[in-house]
Amino acid sequence: MSDQAVRVVWFGVLLVHGLGHFGALAALAWLAVRPGTATGAWTAARSWLAPSLAPGTATLVASAFWIASLVGFVLAALLFWFGSGDAWRPLAIASAVVSTLGTSSSSGPGRCSTRPPRSG
Repeated sequence: MSDQAVRVVWFGVLLVHGLGHFGALAALAWLAVRPGTATGAWTAARSWLAPSLAPGTATLVASAFWIASLVGFVLAALLFWFGSGDAWRPLAIASAVVSTLGTSSSSGPGRCSTRPPRSG
């Protein structure tokens, strides 16, 4: 694979991963705006780490994780493509840590709204 092809793949992976967090934000926004509508088994944001959080607070916390991940990965992709040097690497790693913390804090017994329940 040529160097240019590798660059295109890395740029695409970083950009698509960042934009993928928009889906989580859209799910949270949909549930906030239309709480009584059918959501295909998606539920309001909640965390097994803090199950007593009010739904609005849990949504704000989840949104902060997804916004930080979205912005971080998109900026890392842009720095990778347009920047010089390796400034994109620590930003991509930090974004991955934030994304992992957001996902892991809302998985398990009290799943987050950004993931529908698994079937079967």
